[in-house]
Amino acid sequence: MPYVTTNGIRTWYDVMGDGPPLMLIHCNPFDHRSWLYQTAWFSNWFKVVTPDLRGYGRTDKITEAYTLDDLASDLLGVIEAEQMRDIVLVGVSIGAILTLKLGHERPDLFRGLVAVGASAPAKDRGPNDPRVRGYREQGIEGYYRRHMAETVSAAFAKSPMGQHFLDMFETNASNLEAEAIVKILQARAPVDFVPILPKIQRPLMIINGEHDSALREGMRAASLVPGATHHILPGTGHACYMEDPAGFNALLMEFLYENALMPASQR
Repeated sequence: MPYVTTNGIRTWYDVMGDGPPLMLIHCNPFDHRSWLYQTAWFSNWFKVVTPDLRGYGRTDKITEAYTLDDLASDLLGVIEAEQMRDIVLVGVSIGAILTLKLGHERPDLFRGLVAVGASAPAKDRGPNDPRVRGYREQGIEGYYRRHMAETVSAAFAKSPMGQHFLDMFETNASNLEAEAIVKILQARAPVDFVPILPKIQRPLMIINGEHDSALREGMRAASLVPGATHHILPGTGHACYMEDPAGFNALLMEFLYENALMPASQR
């Protein structure tokens, strides 16, 4: 369970399994543990690497302004530390944006891309944005669980398993800082990724939950990338990989097989 320091920022990440690299980038407001079902499954064939983004888990909590380039640099630091190439990169929400960014800018590192809940247009995350205000006015104690609940479908948030998931993350909420979460929201906000979509050259699959607020944007994004596929996971929200891990894993397995990304012994 190592750390890597890039530009003075310590990023924590976990590694499980052996084989070709599969890197999973979590969404706001969770951390690497949200991939537990994918890590357990795909580590049978892959070296699965799951970093904690700035502001989450054991990675540094940065409360000064930074950019999406800085977040990408953190991930490149992990890639360099683990000497990874020919990576399958999977990201959700801000992780999806980082997946599109890295896949476009560093195609030499990646063999396949999966963007979940991608929202390519720029967003307004100024002081009046509901999430920014929520964290600044209510703090972690008052707003964090609400943010988590809004990231999944209403049905999952109310279910016993959903409650268990939210409880698991809320247990560690005292280690988080509200302004650090604001800064990761704002780092993504000003960047419009629509213009780069037609230039992505690696195989790309975009997944949205049926109740994902980014569904329409995900469908549009897939239509702009040559050869990209789009799938909707029924009954799920933005963080569909947590809500229906079996359905999500099946889609990812299909993508891996269709693009010859599974280890040779499994093809």
